[in-house]
Amino acid sequence: MPNPTQIASKFVKSVTVANGEIDILYGNSGKLGGNPQMDGTVLKLTPDTTTNAGSIVWKCAIGDTAKYKYVPAECRN
Repeated sequence: MPNPTQIASKFVKSVTVANGEIDILYGNSGKLGGNPQMDGTVLKLTPDTTTNAGSIVWKCAIGDTAKYKYVPAECRN
């Protein structure tokens, strides 16, 4: 895997992969905004032990309840 900051875009600052989990850090140069700010927020993707016809099922989570409005219902841990 490349360095986490090399996996970046207009809205993603970095992507880190460790222990089978993927952490997406949002906010590249303060461009996301929102109220509350999404900049600096991490969305965590974790593989579920359940499989779906040979495919990996992913769980997603965001730690800050004030930011739930920005993510799909499945990510509101």
